Amino acid sequence: MVKRYRHENSAFIDEKQSLWRGIGEYFSLILFTILVVGIFLTVISYLKAHGRFPYLVGDTDYLDRGKVAFWFDLVASGLIISVEQQFVTTGFLFNYFWRKPKLSSTILGIISSGLIFGLLNMEIAHLINFFIYFIIGCLLATIYLATHNFKISIMLGVFIALLRVILI
Repeated sequence: MVKRYRHENSAFIDEKQSLWRGIGEYFSLILFTILVVGIFLTVISYLKAHGRFPYLVGDTDYLDRGKVAFWFDLVASGLIISVEQQFVTTGFLFNYFWRKPKLSSTILGIISSGLIFGLLNMEIAHLINFFIYFIIGCLLATIYLATHNFKISIMLGVFIALLRVILI
């Protein structure tokens, strides 16, 4: 997957741009994204906990399964799977559509990245759940487009996945 990402990425990114330079240049955009997504996922979790979205509540009660299940889910879903999802959705799909830097292919790349991200992150097969993660996937692809730095998208994807595990 990394080899395919590098091939698709060769037409898109300036290899000289480091992670810290990207964070420094786009700090306000990254901070805004972290705050908006963090608040949004917290509000959704709060509404699920108070019965406003009973059809979105899954059976992931860590008190019944124990601490080991929580830590396993945190490492597996929050770190390993989220990085792989970013390689598939943003690293491969978005770069594939962005080979020809036209507006239509860029929009198609953002939408396809959001669709796949939404499908991969659906906890429960429900349209609202899909829509939440579709929007987040489109946002991650847009952040990648703005920063031209895939590491930032990976970091934001891991942040979102960790929030998802913690806020269940």
